[in-house]
Amino acid sequence: MQPLSDMERLVITQALLKTVTKYTSTKDPDSLRARADADMLANYERMGMKSVDLRINGEKVGTYSVKVSKPTTSTTRTRLVVDDSEEAYRWAVRSATDEFEDWCIANIDRFCQYALDEFGEVADGTHLETDTMAAQPERATGTVLKVDVPKVAHALGGELPVAVSGLLEGGER
Repeated sequence: MQPLSDMERLVITQALLKTVTKYTSTKDPDSLRARADADMLANYERMGMKSVDLRINGEKVGTYSVKVSKPTTSTTRTRLVVDDSEEAYRWAVRSATDEFEDWCIANIDRFCQYALDEFGEVADGTHLETDTMAAQPERATGTVLKVDVPKVAHALGGELPVAVSGLLEGGER
């Protein structure tokens, strides 16, 4: 058999890519990748397993890991809400010194928040609103599949057809 031209190699590679994409798609729930992801995520939920070494014929060829979010602690945030801007403006005019009056009125929200932060004073026409964010535990957000192509080719050795082995090794067989 004569060596393949670049165009022939491209056609074969594209055909392989389309076939392999069917198996590795994370969007198709019946693909190999989707089923493996489901198993990996179930193992994380059941046993807390976050990573596994991938082996072929006893040789490590990659890793399969669960991506997790960082846990958060509960937080409470209090913010000032202006309900009645006219009443808040009147309060600002009474409270501000003459030299800062224009700024206070132009930045009423910031001025009212400053009065609360610095003096503990809640401006007329405003109220406090408290938001509480519940603590969130670590949770799975997806998976990461890392495969070392030359190690796969080496681990499979003579079990791969020559053309596929050459492709994995970057050659032109």
